[in-house]
Amino acid sequence: MPANVKVSDNQEKHLTKAEIQARQAAEAAVMPDRPAALKVPRSLNKDPVAQRYWKSILERMEGLSILDDLDSEMLAIYCSALSRREALNALCRELMSAMEKTSDAGNRLAMIEKLDGLMAKLQSHEKDPAVLRGQAGHDPGGQGPAGAEAGGSGGGEGP
Repeated sequence: MPANVKVSDNQEKHLTKAEIQARQAAEAAVMPDRPAALKVPRSLNKDPVAQRYWKSILERMEGLSILDDLDSEMLAIYCSALSRREALNALCRELMSAMEKTSDAGNRLAMIEKLDGLMAKLQSHEKDPAVLRGQAGHDPGGQGPAGAEAGGSGGGEGP
């Protein structure tokens, strides 16, 4: 089995200038052209929290040329899932503070039932971003190229 190919920056072998230039030209030839910046999809136009996540993720990935137009929709879905999770967290906090202020047992029981339903939704929404990261191959357990290289099982469980 042949050894893995190393990027020219990681080569330990002493190469001539011509070999270095040929190696860098070959590397540049296989790198796809990626857009400088992805445009925010229309699906996020009415969700400022999802737009904030979008900008944050792209800022953290600045300098990495791994995202293209095909990834923008998946990233938008991921940002929307994070936004929904944040909204559900806020609802749970509001309901818990209202429940603490209520002394009536009947109202308190009704609030507990509402809180139980919200907690179930919140748990499912907390799994969504991890599953999306895994399906896109953006974590070691993913099904994409990153997961295959890391020996991931395809479970999609993220940090």
